[in-house]
Amino acid sequence: MKCKSMPLEKDRIRLDMQVRWRLVDKEKHIFQAEMKFDPERYEIRTIGGQEGYYDKRGKLFLPMATLEKGFATLMGKPIYGPPNSIRDWNQYLSTAKERIKRSLGSEAEWKPQLDRGDQFLQANLGRKLLFVVLYIDIVSSTQLSRSLTDVVHRTMISTFLHEMSLIVDAHGGYIHKYTGDGLIAFFPAEQSVVGATDSAVDSAVGMRLLVINALSPALKTKNYLAIEFRIGIDSGETQIIGLGAEDVKTTADLLGYTMNLAAKICATCPPNKIVIGESVFKNLHVTRQKYFAEANVPKERWSYQYKTTNTIYPLYFFAS
Repeated sequence: MKCKSMPLEKDRIRLDMQVRWRLVDKEKHIFQAEMKFDPERYEIRTIGGQEGYYDKRGKLFLPMATLEKGFATLMGKPIYGPPNSIRDWNQYLSTAKERIKRSLGSEAEWKPQLDRGDQFLQANLGRKLLFVVLYIDIVSSTQLSRSLTDVVHRTMISTFLHEMSLIVDAHGGYIHKYTGDGLIAFFPAEQSVVGATDSAVDSAVGMRLLVINALSPALKTKNYLAIEFRIGIDSGETQIIGLGAEDVKTTADLLGYTMNLAAKICATCPPNKIVIGESVFKNLHVTRQKYFAEANVPKERWSYQYKTTNTIYPLYFFAS
């Protein structure tokens, strides 16, 4: 049987571990972590005379000697986890329903205030960084605008974007820009590509949960059409550049193949679905991977390739 060997040190791979913490010193808040490879993803094998772990999902062999060297470099390094301020989704949805009800009954408009996303980009202007990028928009928004009054349409869009923005923020992401009927969000992945990937996908799943279980039911009570959406996610290095003209308008923007792919993935996505690129799928935790299945998209709808090869870039859809 053929399998890939562990990539070079410069490459990033995900290791899913089961961790048990033990308190060592209560006063100094020192804990000891006992880790083992998640058996749902790995099994011990001997290949080419080397003992190691075989990644059943990534079809990757991880030699024990290489792993020991890698773990030795982690001494003294911080542990990053995916940020998430939403601990109880039932409670969050209950609160969101009340917030949405108030929003749909009001014609008030949000006034521009702090832009955390722009602050991040301005602070890193000119750099090329690793991001997980999420696109979400409303399906058939043009037809929707025709069937609604201006006030109702504006209120619906404003409420939708407000709720989606809160979920991005709760998962440690940033809003890059609003696109009229949707938004583009980014999750910095330089410190932890796996944490950012989990956060972006968790945001997408949370968005889907909120629209289906809170926003659309609230719209139906007012005899409005339920909102249909689509979400596309991809990851990769992205250039942060300045655009515009002095004394006219300038802005910090994201430029690169990842931005293009994420936008195309979103456009390919069926209504009320989440579709992710392979780079996102590979970095997902095993407990999240199992909810995704490879998408068999016809070539006339999806012909985009890897940046460095001539092979089609695989997509995966949320199958739950």
